[in-house]
Amino acid sequence: MQNILGEDRRFCYIDWGRRDYASAVAEMMDFVERRIAGHDKDTIFFVEHEPVITMGRRAREEHLVGVCGANEKSVAGIPVVPTDRGGDVTLHAPGQLVIYPVIKLKMREQRLHDLLAAYEEVLLRTARTFGIDAFRVMGKTGAWTGCGKLASIGIHLRRWITYHGMALNVSNDLSLFDAIIPCGLHGIKMTSLEAEAGHRIDMEDVKREILNQFPAVWMAFSQGG
Repeated sequence: MQNILGEDRRFCYIDWGRRDYASAVAEMMDFVERRIAGHDKDTIFFVEHEPVITMGRRAREEHLVGVCGANEKSVAGIPVVPTDRGGDVTLHAPGQLVIYPVIKLKMREQRLHDLLAAYEEVLLRTARTFGIDAFRVMGKTGAWTGCGKLASIGIHLRRWITYHGMALNVSNDLSLFDAIIPCGLHGIKMTSLEAEAGHRIDMEDVKREILNQFPAVWMAFSQGG
């Protein structure tokens, strides 16, 4: 299932709703191939995943806490799967908004440090819209608050197509992160928009805010601002 949330000159915004990680990634990779071939339009996908632990290219087995299950393929009943995104170990679950921008980078956009900063900026602006004081932490990619890590970022590039992306905790069960050492960072706590705000936050409002923020942030990034 997919729902077109909006479209502008550069991007199409599609909501996949709630679906398992494997099928979403398979569809994302099919779309990456289409972009490599010059088809379709740069697209931002929104999705909530069923509970899953993903191991990025720099992930270490010791960052799984209490490994159990057949052939060590699950932790606390949550499937563990490898992925080609950057970063270490993270967890997705309902209530967390995952944003997958699949974008064919133009020459002036092929600045990876600035690309990550642009993704951070989208997350920070979105959080602040909901009254949450979110900020960067030097040397640690993502969005943070005084109570912990609010969002994670992990990307990969193939022939200058960027894919994977951002995971913003909105209303997810933060206790599930007890099964891992998030992003391989010992001693950190995860937080969410609802935990910070102290009240319910509608996921649809968060999607709309990401959609509102993304074009302006991307324009500044693409122009070197």
